[in-house]
Amino acid sequence: MEQKFESINPPHLDQTKSSPSVKGYKIKIPGIFIPSLGKLIIFFILGAPLIRSLLVYILFPRHISLDLPFEFHLLNNYFYFISRIWALPLNPIFWFVHNEKDYLIGRILILVALLGIHFVIANFLFNLWKKLFSYFKERARLAEKITTWGILLLFAIFGIILPLVNHKLSANLVEIGKKYDMAYHPIEVAGKLAYYAKQGKEEFVVYDGQEIGKEYTNIMDFSLMDIGGKLAFIAYRENWKSPVVYWGGEELGGTYDHISYLTNLNDFPVFLASNDQAQFKFIVYNTEEVTKIDRNQRIESLKEINHKIAYKIESLRTQADGFGFYEGYIVYDGQEIGKEYRNVEDFIDVNGKLCYIARRTDNKRIVVCDGEESKPYDFIVGLREVNNKPAFRASNEEKGVLIPRKFIVYDGQEIGKEYDSIEISAPVEIAGKLAFGIDGAIVYDGKKIGKQYTLIFDPLNVNGKLTFVADKKDLASYLDKRIVYYGGEEFGEDYDSVVDPTYTSGSPNPVGVGGKLCFTVEKVKKVFILMEK
Repeated sequence: MEQKFESINPPHLDQTKSSPSVKGYKIKIPGIFIPSLGKLIIFFILGAPLIRSLLVYILFPRHISLDLPFEFHLLNNYFYFISRIWALPLNPIFWFVHNEKDYLIGRILILVALLGIHFVIANFLFNLWKKLFSYFKERARLAEKITTWGILLLFAIFGIILPLVNHKLSANLVEIGKKYDMAYHPIEVAGKLAYYAKQGKEEFVVYDGQEIGKEYTNIMDFSLMDIGGKLAFIAYRENWKSPVVYWGGEELGGTYDHISYLTNLNDFPVFLASNDQAQFKFIVYNTEEVTKIDRNQRIESLKEINHKIAYKIESLRTQADGFGFYEGYIVYDGQEIGKEYRNVEDFIDVNGKLCYIARRTDNKRIVVCDGEESKPYDFIVGLREVNNKPAFRASNEEKGVLIPRKFIVYDGQEIGKEYDSIEISAPVEIAGKLAFGIDGAIVYDGKKIGKQYTLIFDPLNVNGKLTFVADKKDLASYLDKRIVYYGGEEFGEDYDSVVDPTYTSGSPNPVGVGGKLCFTVEKVKKVFILMEK
């Protein structure tokens, strides 16, 4: 007798049942079911910004601006993430146009990744995959699995991992004080942070968290300095009139029409002053007028060199055609120096000695240090001290060349000619090594740094580390992002912009305060200070 055996498998284990299907592509991996590629893309477009926002709030709560609601950050992340996705088709053009040998391999890899994303999108929209691989179905299924996981990984990297890395770097920074319409020129005074700020029409100085100087209508932001452990700056009582020197709560020089060149001399303020005209006639040291000059002269510069006053006196000389010009010399420790030259253009302290740029009667320029002359050049500027030796920028006129190439002269040696650079920045000493900027890079200890940036500002020495402000090309959105390069790391990318030195009257930004990195940033049209924790 024939017996019939029915399946004893429960319905959920019955292998004869058809597996669930999803409209679109289906990928089945043991233990894991991945929905269609289209759903993956939609999920990450909608979900990644939310995940990123939540992770940032959970992992880095101190970094988030408390004055902005969570919804604002979420909306910002949506726009940020989606813009990165849809800007991708433009990037291959960027990589081909800006091809450089040092980054060729990396750019090829990025280009391949971008083309892969483009292909996946085209496949999803136009069913391109089946048309290309209709004869290779098995390989197509495997390739589709790899591609799906690949795009999953790329979305995670671009949308979550990289932004979180940037947040982690920025988490090492802390926002200092309030947010103002303007806030810049941070300096250290007696171990505490001081900086200029402006809110509406009100100008003041924030020092150790306190807003100082609100009684003044205007403050010279670049005049902030530490004199004898006290905060000092030049301020005006009424709309750029009635200037005074604020020094640790005291007011100096309230009887002059103009005040400038505030300087520290043996822990006391010294400055230039004048009455009735902008040409400075007096040197005021600790409230006393120590120098007066003739009516046809003016004092153009004032510095402290080896604990002594040095200043430049310029005299008006009238030519036969009636036009006049000023030429000058230096007065240092009561002695007139440089009168044998046509003009003295700048001077500094190099290892306790007076060094200056002089223009000879043949219009050649030289650097004179302690009476010793350098080789003559057609152009000299940016005189600095590097390792107790003079360093400066120089160039010579070249026949048939409209803009001559510039180079650095350091300790009598000409450096940087091999870079054939039109522009070159003033040299800086960093950890006993020479640093200067050329077209598109920084040269530090003979090596080029920063070629990956689209714009680089002059190098700075901050806490003994190479530091500069630069514009970084965003790989996905093709937008420039201003950042701070500090000792090999980048900071400030999470903010709208880093305030560069040109915005702050040429004063350095960033700076070191108490051995910590300190710089000014802008976010949502407000400016404030960031500092290392």
